[in-house]
Amino acid sequence: MNACASLMMEQFPDIIFGYGFDNEYSFVFQEKTELYQRDERLIISSCSSCFTSFYMMKWKEYFPSKELVQPPHFQVEVSCYPEPRIVCDYLSRRQSECHNRNQYTTCFWMLVKSGEGENKAKEILKVFFLSSFRSSFITYSN
Repeated sequence: MNACASLMMEQFPDIIFGYGFDNEYSFVFQEKTELYQRDERLIISSCSSCFTSFYMMKWKEYFPSKELVQPPHFQVEVSCYPEPRIVCDYLSRRQSECHNRNQYTTCFWMLVKSGEGENKAKEILKVFFLSSFRSSFITYSN
């Protein structure tokens, strides 16, 4: 997906920043972009089709022995934020979410590796990570 994001930034020079984790990517366009006269439907259509095409083009490069058995599809949305501070807040939330998910996954697999079953590991982590997620969202709700 990172290779696709790089190609997106080449294809759309108005993209100034891309951030991805898990199965999601966020792209930030220049504040004054006039891409498709800022028509959200056209931006969504063009970006989703390009990203999907790049993903299919790059598949064999990254998974040479794995057949692509069904066409990929991606959910796309456009959000227009009125000022850069709000964009930074959004990206901070995404980064916090990524950090929490990575922490959870690391702890989960360490518990499983140490002999806990997957269900038991989930129960153990539920206590710790529910409070962590709540505080992360409270932090950014101001």
